[in-house]
Amino acid sequence: MRDDSASVDPAGRLLVRLSTWPALVLAGFLAVAFPLVLGGVFSPLPAFGLTAVVAALLLVWVRRPARLHRTDTPWWVAWSVLAVAVAFGVLEWLTHSEQILVERDPAAYVQFGWWLAEHGGLPVEQHREAFGGGVPSLSWNSPAFYQVGTAIWPQFMVGLPTVLAAAAWIGGVGGMLVTNAVVGALSVLAFGGLVARLVGPRWAPLGAFLLAFCYPQLFVAKSAYSEPLAQLLVVSALCLLVDCRVLRGRAAWAAAGAAGLLLGIGELVRIDVLRDLIPAVALVGVFAARRRAYALPFGAFLTVGFAFGALDGVLLSRPYVEALRGSLVPLLGVAGLTVLAAVAYAVLGRRGRLGPLTPERLRAARIGRVSLPTVAGALVLVAFVAFATRPLWQTVRGADGSTGDYIRLQQRSQGLPIDPGRWYYEWSLHWVAWWVGWPAVVLAGVAAAVLTVRLVRGRAPRWLPVLPLLLWSTATTLWMPSITPDHPWADRRLVPVVLPAVVLLACWGLRWCVRRVREGRPGRLPRVVAVVGVLALLVPVGYASGPLAWRATHRGEIRELADLCRAIGPNAAVIGIDRATNVYMQAVRGMCGVPIARFYDAEPVRVRAAVAAVERSGRRPVLLGGSPETLAKVTDATPRHVVDLRSTQDQHNLLERPTHTVRKGLTGWLAFPS
Repeated sequence: MRDDSASVDPAGRLLVRLSTWPALVLAGFLAVAFPLVLGGVFSPLPAFGLTAVVAALLLVWVRRPARLHRTDTPWWVAWSVLAVAVAFGVLEWLTHSEQILVERDPAAYVQFGWWLAEHGGLPVEQHREAFGGGVPSLSWNSPAFYQVGTAIWPQFMVGLPTVLAAAAWIGGVGGMLVTNAVVGALSVLAFGGLVARLVGPRWAPLGAFLLAFCYPQLFVAKSAYSEPLAQLLVVSALCLLVDCRVLRGRAAWAAAGAAGLLLGIGELVRIDVLRDLIPAVALVGVFAARRRAYALPFGAFLTVGFAFGALDGVLLSRPYVEALRGSLVPLLGVAGLTVLAAVAYAVLGRRGRLGPLTPERLRAARIGRVSLPTVAGALVLVAFVAFATRPLWQTVRGADGSTGDYIRLQQRSQGLPIDPGRWYYEWSLHWVAWWVGWPAVVLAGVAAAVLTVRLVRGRAPRWLPVLPLLLWSTATTLWMPSITPDHPWADRRLVPVVLPAVVLLACWGLRWCVRRVREGRPGRLPRVVAVVGVLALLVPVGYASGPLAWRATHRGEIRELADLCRAIGPNAAVIGIDRATNVYMQAVRGMCGVPIARFYDAEPVRVRAAVAAVERSGRRPVLLGGSPETLAKVTDATPRHVVDLRSTQDQHNLLERPTHTVRKGLTGWLAFPS
């Protein structure tokens, strides 16, 4: 069969490939990196060499691109989307943060990646021999790094740390810190391709711009968060799923298989990707029931991709997965039931025994006097209204322990009623509106309802593999974000699926409105509606993101850690004596290359015993604390002020949209008892 896309619509072909090929290359790298880490042989030569082979095979496999549309795509569309992605990447490169001291997730990912880059595998070594095997109450754990017996296991899945490790091989610590500027730009590019496929090529630059400069998107790309990589894999997978419905033969098989791999291997990046896989599993059943040939490669590669994440959870990230057991077990139960339902639906469909569940019967079904498609659309609108009004009828509680203590502290500092159990999740749709504006949210809600009606009626086939996943993931994320509700930290939950869904649907909704006006009132009015609609989408994004887009946070941490490493010196073993040591633990162990342990209760007699044990091992004991007073309680050695960081960090707002950054200070003192 002749590949028409090779000679027709070259701009569209370019956009199709730019929106999927980078994700396929990264998926190839993840598929190679995980077994190398598992075998403890993760290093540049095998990682890059094998990735080149696997990525080449994937790109050759999906080499035939789908057509975007019946006529040629203007070149300005492709160049505009590319320009938006490049502008996003440059902005994030210039304003990237320097989070390498572990206070929150980004620094933990950086330290995890650095350890892999230097050592090629897990677990992280405790180096107990440097402390004479240890003394009572001496501990090796720290935030995001679990002490399990005589080993240390990092928090989080291994996917992003392997990418950061590769960046470290290429550009050192600086390369790691700008990795998400590149990944985020690629994700914006992929989203432009998705908008071009589902809304229209001429709407792609607008969609890419809205997503790129929505602040949560900027926020996660400034630091080493997992959301940009997860978003890139999901969005590119959706692009390929749309493509497989318009391709034929081997090309459709290839697109569907690649889509399954991208969706499944996302589990290697974020544990909660499991939630996004549930509608994908259901989709396998629908494809099989309708005798779509690409159901087999989609389901098979979805399973293969998921297997990487499952093995990671069992073999490398088990302590992290165990900590999330309470939320994962119900999700796994839902996933299991979905698998059974998908298999049953596929078997019945292939035997012609679906009965009232056939697409034709569903389209004709009625509930009372109302058709089923109309009821489905109305339910989507009801759900939208319920989320918008949720603060009026629900208060979500359940926070406890250290999280409750943190929420109490923030409530006190922000003048809010003291209620440490509150999650504030009832405001989740309002979080979205903070950043994209209510016009976009309302347009997205209306578009979701209209498309649901069309989908049930069989009039929107391209949306079949996309809309269920977007609606399911958006609804479940907004219902239970499962994150400490301070902002902009909590807004990262919106990035992988919710923001792309809202922006995509808002663009489609605006296009639908313009077409409706054109059908009823041709002339200038449709253009006026289009201009007003575009401004209604752009202005709120600019207003919300403008004050923060150029702000950089956590600057100076690289310099301060370098000073700390020099001050500790060679052949040392560091003993932390208070909670201020937490932020330095893995940075000292990994980037300084010095053994470190800590006391939670630093009694002088125990500290002296630890110092003596270090000396017996042939190393120099060094005490690390957050103030000279704490050091003075356990040693007569003169404290030395080594870390004196004056920087900025993000706000910690519970009920208001962040508008600026705040000051941050960090201090560290050393004492040399011998």
